[in-house]
Amino acid sequence: MISKLKYLLTVTYCMLFLVGNAQNNKKKNVVYDLDSIPVFILTNTTKDLSIIEYIEISGEKHFVDEVNFKYGKDSLETLIEKAIFNQSIHIGLDNFGISIFYYILLDVNLQIKEIRIGRIGINRETKEKLKRLDYAEIIHDALIQTNGSWVKKNKCLNKWRFYMGRIKI
Repeated sequence: MISKLKYLLTVTYCMLFLVGNAQNNKKKNVVYDLDSIPVFILTNTTKDLSIIEYIEISGEKHFVDEVNFKYGKDSLETLIEKAIFNQSIHIGLDNFGISIFYYILLDVNLQIKEIRIGRIGINRETKEKLKRLDYAEIIHDALIQTNGSWVKKNKCLNKWRFYMGRIKI
């Protein structure tokens, strides 16, 4: 009787251990914006599958599917680069040599609901130059112009859509 109880306890313990490890293998990454507010949580459930949970500035959370820019990634980057270049020339600034991430939340009709700029690690001098440039506002204004120019990447399972891009300036 005691050996059966030990056996059952051992099996139960092993099952709990395995279930706990399986849940811990889901790696979660939180991405933050310029104001250190979480933008989304990326959960790697398997090698080829990730789940994105977008967090609005208001705190509301949405599971999202990815979208593409109708005219291609390169034309989107060019649109933003031109806007930044025009403004930087105007105030006498040159190339910064950094990458900036941006995140777009779109609704079920592929209309832009929210644009956020990612947090970047840069030195004080570059930070001051970027502040003078007001790059976040320039990127935001350029991206607003793309409203209505988004397409579904594949079959969408969620109501909300998401795009993450990077611009080098």
